[in-house]
Amino acid sequence: MFAKFVMDNSEDMDKLVFFSRDGYMPMKVYEALGGKKPFVYLHTSRMIAKVFGRRDLSDRDTVLSLMAYLRDSGRYRDIEVPGKSEYRRFAEENREVLERIMAEGHARYDNYLKRTVGDAGKIMLVDATTMRFTSQGDVERYLDHVDVTGCYYAVTAEGKRKHLAYCDRSRQHLCSSYVNLAEYFLGSGERPLLDIGDDGRPVFEEYVPNDETIRIRAFPQIYDGILDCTGSYSEMFGDRIPSVSGKVMDGWMDVLMAEESGNDPNTLSGIKWSVNTQHSIYKHLILRLSDIPCVIIMKIGEVLYSHRKR
Repeated sequence: MFAKFVMDNSEDMDKLVFFSRDGYMPMKVYEALGGKKPFVYLHTSRMIAKVFGRRDLSDRDTVLSLMAYLRDSGRYRDIEVPGKSEYRRFAEENREVLERIMAEGHARYDNYLKRTVGDAGKIMLVDATTMRFTSQGDVERYLDHVDVTGCYYAVTAEGKRKHLAYCDRSRQHLCSSYVNLAEYFLGSGERPLLDIGDDGRPVFEEYVPNDETIRIRAFPQIYDGILDCTGSYSEMFGDRIPSVSGKVMDGWMDVLMAEESGNDPNTLSGIKWSVNTQHSIYKHLILRLSDIPCVIIMKIGEVLYSHRKR
């Protein structure tokens, strides 16, 4: 249904840009449904957007993302990275070298992005979920000459950037389960993106938590199931597949979640999902009472961030 939503709203676009990882299955379904617009798959992430795009050392999440990047990439082994609590001191004492590192990454990503998007003048960025429109804002800064529209399965906060949303969750305060489930089923089987190499190729995290590994192992089954379903719809309806609203989709997910219980990590109820930029905090895919304190803290952070940006 989301892929059909993309098809129905992209007639005047020159090219569709599906974001990794959460735009992978929408891209495959768009292709299977016979989408006519040229499309590309762009490797990006909130971490890449903050470290290479925003490059704001006054922003806590950007500095924490940079610290994670330095620890995991192996590019700058001579830099000693402290614990998270020392992020402010680390940024202040190493500002010059950190700005150089971020500028180098910015240049690599700039070349990769412009080569991938090509000469399209009007593009649609397709992703699963956004709150702060971080990756869209990043792409717009790199491609300041291009007309950019975001297209999301769901948005969880109001944003001024030009976009379309299949599900508008901007007024829903506890929608984590809906968000997580959508991302779980729409995403690829790739590991989290770590870097763009000097050769312009994506570099993925070498080691990932067990919760991430479980999702990667499950991906082939998810992939086959989604494309089988797409084939059935195409055979049944041809090019006249009916539209289904986001509210109806939420109802289907309610039914799915109602059947889930227990702690088996091989079922939806036991699976955990990354909830932060650095992919270091994992909470249950389907929200539980024990997860609520973390969600509340993150929501408070979102409110404080919004007020600081006004």
